[in-house]
Amino acid sequence: MDCSEVQYLPMFVINYPTLQMVNEVKEKFILHWNYRGFTKLPEVVRNYGAHIEEVYLKYNLLSNLPLWIAEMSNITNLYLHGNQIETVPDELGEVTHLTTLDLGNNKLKTLPPRIGKLQKLKVLLLNENSMRILPSEINRLKNLETLSVSGNKLVALPEWLGYLPSLQELIADHNCLIEIPNSLTLAPNLSTISICSNRLQHLPLNGFLAAPCIQFDNNSNLNYLSIPVSYQLSQQNHSFQNPRDILAYRCSRVVSNDDGFWIKSKLSIHLKVEILGQDGKDTTILKLPRQLVTVHNIDESSIPSLMELALRDIYCERYNHTLVIDHTTLKVEVNRAVIDRHNECLELTRYLNDLLKNGPISICLGIQCQQPIFTEAWITVNCDPTTTFLRISTFCSRKCALNLTTQTDAPRENRRWYII
Repeated sequence: MDCSEVQYLPMFVINYPTLQMVNEVKEKFILHWNYRGFTKLPEVVRNYGAHIEEVYLKYNLLSNLPLWIAEMSNITNLYLHGNQIETVPDELGEVTHLTTLDLGNNKLKTLPPRIGKLQKLKVLLLNENSMRILPSEINRLKNLETLSVSGNKLVALPEWLGYLPSLQELIADHNCLIEIPNSLTLAPNLSTISICSNRLQHLPLNGFLAAPCIQFDNNSNLNYLSIPVSYQLSQQNHSFQNPRDILAYRCSRVVSNDDGFWIKSKLSIHLKVEILGQDGKDTTILKLPRQLVTVHNIDESSIPSLMELALRDIYCERYNHTLVIDHTTLKVEVNRAVIDRHNECLELTRYLNDLLKNGPISICLGIQCQQPIFTEAWITVNCDPTTTFLRISTFCSRKCALNLTTQTDAPRENRRWYII
């Protein structure tokens, strides 16, 4: 039953007897009031329900919440899925015992500022609303474990998601995302990322600290993965006969110059890569993450910019961030520990501080190098016959790129590329 069917419920349900409702509120700690046709939260809850801990109000006709919701201080679970709520009052932030809040399938465009006061909140469900930007107040929810925002109109996710210390599940299917935050690679407890049916053009290049399960089906423009991420994902697909196979239904299509969706975006570097098509040689286009502003071919001898070198030095003084890859077993081990925060007082521009805070775009894949990479890298592109994805390897210098390609078997089958 959906919300439009509630109006056809029998009148004895809609006009729920007040006395019976009062007794129910007095006697119970959990109210199961789904499909009741309520247009507002009954006053009997305010008058007799200070002890109530859980309230289920799914698929009613609520258009708002009363200001007196702040008086319901003992509520821990509040389910409002499938109503017609357009705004949430600031007073909801006073229900500080809330651990689960379901506002899915409503008409919300944002959340009130005081939602950040819900410091015990662990589960926040905002599916099927009209949000274009994720409300910044969520970044104060330090105990949040599950955030689900599927079915909105989000075009980007904020970097502060990676700073939520307790975040375990991020579900953002059926939006308009073209990328996900690089900071998620640093999230210490992240176990699941679901970003199916978006417009993703790439995943982060760096290996994920927590090695989460990433589901990204139906992103047709996503046609490459980095070596660390592809190896991490392959370890999660033990059910496949070939451990190199990556589960990604309806991804990895060949993108051409005529595809306007790609050419419109000029804020990122685009590479045209030679591949082997059905009729011989073909080309496809890869869009690199926005943080990379300069890339070099393995044959190009150059020195990184002073800004890039400074970022690497400052980051290495603050953190011991390592990425160890076994190309034989496809195992990836990522570690990150704080060394010294004293140099955080350095006067840097906001842009440089954000780059350092969000973490490197990658760790150099050179043998025993471990240099962080922020805005400039040497890149090789190769393909493996057992997967439909191209694979990118990033290096801090030409020397590291040459050492790996000459001393090991991986990466192999390098493809020619050039910037367009």
